This record gives sequence, C-alpha cells and structure tokens, in this order.
Amino acid sequence: MKILIDISHPASVHFFKNFTWEMIKKGNQVLFTSRDKDVALKLLQHYKFNYISFGKYRKGILGKILSIISFDLQLIKIAMKFKPDIIFSNGSLYAAHSSFICRKPNITIHNTDIDFQITFNRPFTSTYLTPESFYRNLGKKQIRFRGYNELAFLHPKYFKPNTSVLKKLSIEENEKYVLLRFVSWNAHDDFGKSGFKIQEIRDIVNKFSLYAKVFISSEYSLPEDLRKYHLESNNLIGTGELQDVEYFASLLYGESGAMAAECAVLGTPAFYISQKKLGFLTELDLKYNLVFDRRVSKGTLEEAIELLKNPDIKEIWRQKSKKMIEDNISVTDFLLWVTENYPKSIKIMKEDPSYQYNFK
Repeated sequence: MKILIDISHPASVHFFKNFTWEMIKKGNQVLFTSRDKDVALKLLQHYKFNYISFGKYRKGILGKILSIISFDLQLIKIAMKFKPDIIFSNGSLYAAHSSFICRKPNITIHNTDIDFQITFNRPFTSTYLTPESFYRNLGKKQIRFRGYNELAFLHPKYFKPNTSVLKKLSIEENEKYVLLRFVSWNAHDDFGKSGFKIQEIRDIVNKFSLYAKVFISSEYSLPEDLRKYHLESNNLIGTGELQDVEYFASLLYGESGAMAAECAVLGTPAFYISQKKLGFLTELDLKYNLVFDRRVSKGTLEEAIELLKNPDIKEIWRQKSKKMIEDNISVTDFLLWVTENYPKSIKIMKEDPSYQYNFK
C-alpha cells in the first residue's frame, strides 16, 4: 500500500509518526509532504521520514491565496507521480483537493472545528475522522472516535518520557519549572485574532519566576531580555523532545491548543488562553478537569500560581490523566485498522461505532 500524508502543522508529524513506523514495518510505502512551518521539517528529518517540502507560506492575504494555489499544484503533481492508495492529513486543503483531482480516497483527521478548512475541503474529502468532542456534524462522511489526536503519540503504549531532558534544562530533582507557549497567529484561521503582547509576556515571566524556573517555547523571535528563557533560541532541547519537557513540567501556560491537550494526556496542568474555542479542550476541561480552557487571560495567572503552590498537584493530575486514558482508545491502533481495512472499516464503524473499543 502507498500512503501520502500532507503535514499542515508540526503536531501532525507527531500524530502520524507511530502510524507511519507501523505501516512501514508491514512493507508499505509512506511519503510526507509539508510546508516549511515552525519545526515541521526538522521533525520529519529527525524521524528520517521520506518527505518533500513545498517551502514557506507567502505573507499577507494575497500571498496566502497565491500559496494555496502553488501548494495545490505541487501536491497534485506529486500525487499523480506517487500514485497513493490513500491520502491523509489533519485537515489540509491541499490533500483534499489533490485527492479529488487524482481520484484517490482522502481521510481527514479533524479536531479543531475550523470553519475555513472545513468549508474548502468538505466537498473533496472522502472520510472525516473526528473525536467525539468535535461539536460539528459533518454528515455521512464523518466517523467519530472516542479519543483525542494527542493519544496517537502520547498514549502510554507509544510514549515513554526521557529523563535526560532534565539535565539539558539544568533541572534538579523535584525542582519546579513552568513552560510558557506563544504562537505566531498567522494561520488561515487566525485572521483577526491576536495573543499576548511582549510586555504581558514579561509580566508573566516575572511572576512565575518567583515560584519556579521558567522556559518559553515560541513560534516567533523574542526580544533580548526574554531570549534567555527561550528553548528554541538557546537550543536547550533536541528535536522531538518537547513532549518530554511537557511531561516533567509543573505547569503549562499559553496559547497553544495542541500543547495544552498534550499536557492533559501527560498529566501536567495546562492553561489554554485563546480566543479560539476548541471542542476537545472544552471536554478535557469540563469532563476531566485537566485543562483550564479560557477565552481571556484575566485572573488566570493568579489561578495558575495558586495551583503551582500545591505540592501534590502533579500526582493529582497524573491520576486524572490515567482515568482519561482508560476512557479512550489508542488512536494509532484504531487508525491502522481503519487504513488496512478501508473502506470496509468505515462501513463497520457506521453500523457499530462500539467496534472501536477493540483498540483500547
């Protein structure tokens, strides 16, 4: 079997990595395509995956439109040459368009309820796989699964934390540290939205520093006085080690929905402060009390500091995370079954959604 996977975000590399290794073990071919965004290409190189890069996005509204056209044409050309049996993505417009042109099935794993992406890929998508927490109804193409995308790579079956990252961060045994995450706000669905200003970040760093060490992960460059906290600028960790940092962190505070969900799975308290409402984070907040899902930042810093003062907070979160994992399926195992039995697997899921519990 030939599988083409289009990467739209670095988290997509993590989502598909265990799936890819398992498929390759079974003699299948997997090819990735990606834009040069954040650390996506570094991750593909780190995992030694076969990939093709389409370069960076152009800036501005007109630039983004031209980028869509360019990336579409490039992926169509690659798909026609590679001749995949299935094209996968986490909501990529280009994967949907190329699969339609090349007459190949496209499986889209959606978890962010983004109107822009769904509007433009829905007519061309064969199957949507979405968590049950995804609040939109996408009709007969949609199959809901009991889980979260992050369980594809952070499920205990596939993830084992590496303590060597603590030495790289100069963290002593039982020493607390806080991870801050700030995003660039230049994705398709970020138009008109914004996050923390630099002075706000300075205030956040100063207040957290009274109680713990502080590290920053940021998609954009930081001013000189904040750069000493920046994981990326200081090369404090290697490629693929961010989840280890999340696992051992006392707390995550920031704008990334993906990292907040990762921390929830790993048993680390996470504050998600963003104007973007994401169904899976709402569920992780209301059902499992693992994430603090907030639209505005007012009062959240004080709330986070009070949590940080609790010496038992990590053990409390580990137990809540364990319960959440027991409630859900191993997403990678489920995806392997769907792929190897497609399209029969979709028919089975429509007739008996409980079949997925074979993959707990």
